[in-house]
Amino acid sequence: MPKNHNSRTILLLILLLIVVGVSGCRRFTTHKADNSNLGKGFSQIYTGTDGVVFDVLKGMPPSTISQGESFSIGILIVNKGADAARGVVKIGGYDPDKFSLPKTSADFAVGGKREYGTIGGEARKVFDASNTRIPYGTEEYTGTFTVSICYNYTTKAALPVCIKPPDKSSQITEACKNGVTKDSAGQGSPVTIDAVQSESTTEDGKTKLRFKFHIKNAGRGRVTEFNSGLCNGDSSVRVDEISVYGKSYKKGEVKCSFRGEDGLFLLGADKDNYLDCSVDLGGYKISSFETPVVIHLSYGYLESEDIDVKVKGRDIILCPADHCKDKGMCTTYYNGYFDDNNKRMDCDKGYECCKSALSKCEREHEGASCRRKGECGQSVFPGECPGKLLCCPPKLPESPAGSNGKK
Repeated sequence: MPKNHNSRTILLLILLLIVVGVSGCRRFTTHKADNSNLGKGFSQIYTGTDGVVFDVLKGMPPSTISQGESFSIGILIVNKGADAARGVVKIGGYDPDKFSLPKTSADFAVGGKREYGTIGGEARKVFDASNTRIPYGTEEYTGTFTVSICYNYTTKAALPVCIKPPDKSSQITEACKNGVTKDSAGQGSPVTIDAVQSESTTEDGKTKLRFKFHIKNAGRGRVTEFNSGLCNGDSSVRVDEISVYGKSYKKGEVKCSFRGEDGLFLLGADKDNYLDCSVDLGGYKISSFETPVVIHLSYGYLESEDIDVKVKGRDIILCPADHCKDKGMCTTYYNGYFDDNNKRMDCDKGYECCKSALSKCEREHEGASCRRKGECGQSVFPGECPGKLLCCPPKLPESPAGSNGKK
């Protein structure tokens, strides 16, 4: 009985080895990246072409404010990609002579997507702002603010390539063919590995695998160097890892031709950005097979958007008499407001406020007045009036109702 028991055990072990061997040599017929074997949740994380995105919070800022009014700019930052990110959000592009912002930047950190989640971490940043003035003579002024986010990010991809042994006569089956593996779904990052093209060659009885990655900026911003919160570098990505069948770029076994310095790939403006690599795999006495090539990239990413705020001017008012000077004047009217010391004025350099309470139009043309367009008739005096008002001649007395003007 013990002898028969041992025989059955040995037979079962042999059958198990055969099953494992057959399953390990299964035929690969497609060249398409597929993470489904890692689970649905995992494949949802590493897909898409978004990284960190942002939106303006509703009503922050309001579309229209009054002159001199304070308001807030609110930014919602959302990580829609796979990697955790740290970065900075900045407010710029505005005229500091018209608006005041005590703080114009803020740091943020947001986690990446989790399993079975559509987005990752969120952050809200609010910036206080106020209008200080608008250009003289305008009833409405539009101020533009540029919101920018700059952050560090990584792209991680694993795409299958075909490895063929140099001795074709020893092959049992033709399990795969060299070609192009495409991944149009993205890897949960704005910079994507769109495709990898592989080619097997034989040199001195050894297998050499040559492959090149198609690297693409699929996001809405631009690639840049992220250094201490500054996004002002070249459009470059850092190659952190390339590995295939146990061979690693870090160990010098995978060799690549970089456009820039070693490990740095400059992402050109053209559509075709290829990173060429090769690896010596030695000799194999087995059938051809597919194996994933893994690549990790790191980079900075910058995205910007302009938002507008309309500022309504206050009612046009007369300059106070105590501000009148005997030298050059800009107008008798001031489209704005005075500060607590009653010293704020809106005249061009070298000019002072008015020297009388009447407009220049009324001072220099007897009976003339400042009126809206269409209320003056054909003739207009060249005198100065506030805002868009015109210097109109005196109004003629109206004829009695029903009279033709004759006695």
